[in-house]
Amino acid sequence: MLGLTKADIDGRLPDIIAFSELDDYIYMPVKHYSSGMYMRLAFSVAIHVDPDILFIDEILAVGDQAFQSKCFDRIHTLQRSQMTIVIVSHDLRSLQNLCDRLIWVNYGEKMADGDPQDVLRQYLAYMRELEQARVSQEFASDGAMRRWGSGEVKIEAVRILGADGQETQQFSSSDPLTIELHYYAPEPVENPQFGLAIFREDGVQVNSPNTQLGRVPTGTLHGRGTIRYEVERISLLPSVYQVTAAVYDRQGIQTYDYHDRAYTFRVVFTTQPETHGLLSLPAKWVVR
Repeated sequence: MLGLTKADIDGRLPDIIAFSELDDYIYMPVKHYSSGMYMRLAFSVAIHVDPDILFIDEILAVGDQAFQSKCFDRIHTLQRSQMTIVIVSHDLRSLQNLCDRLIWVNYGEKMADGDPQDVLRQYLAYMRELEQARVSQEFASDGAMRRWGSGEVKIEAVRILGADGQETQQFSSSDPLTIELHYYAPEPVENPQFGLAIFREDGVQVNSPNTQLGRVPTGTLHGRGTIRYEVERISLLPSVYQVTAAVYDRQGIQTYDYHDRAYTFRVVFTTQPETHGLLSLPAKWVVR
């Protein structure tokens, strides 16, 4: 079986069971295994039979954090032994950390092939364009639900800017970010409030700043102008984020214009080691 003699299998079986952490369930009929248990056992078998080429298909999402870390450690060990490993995954961080060559395949078509950083950059740019097109289409086709307001001040455009002042939708956790609101007030309006809300793609709200909370008077607005919200360090962990932009009267009661989650940006994996939670706080560990 799998190129091994019965003696080989008997000799490796304890290690296979121990790695899978299924000691208490190993004699349970496989048909009663959960998908996670089955994949744990399959991965454990695969790495203990000394294959010439090891194929891994989305297995790295199986199990708790400790088991995933053990899988990563074993893969690194196999890499050092010069084994050829082919990983099929949508987990960008795993691909970035494990691969020295990346092939991006989209519906059977090879889109890119080469250095992981270059391929990931192309993939993220492609996905960003798709996401923005989707959001723009939803906002345009569902405007009555996504945008409302009485119109005394209108938000004509929202631009998301990077450190160089150019529009971008891709950031790392340590990058600065600026959200620029372009408004139009056809008649003079006294001290309206501008506000934003940032949401992670699963709906978790990150913040909801506005000019009143920031103690920034906007004065009398008439005609066109811009309001900017500047963040020195974005601090968000990798995900897709949605932005709501709004403008109200000076008391924050009447809505002049409201764009509900109409704009997006993405925080991508770089050298940031944290992966769980919402924020990467600007902090450090000190041992005394």
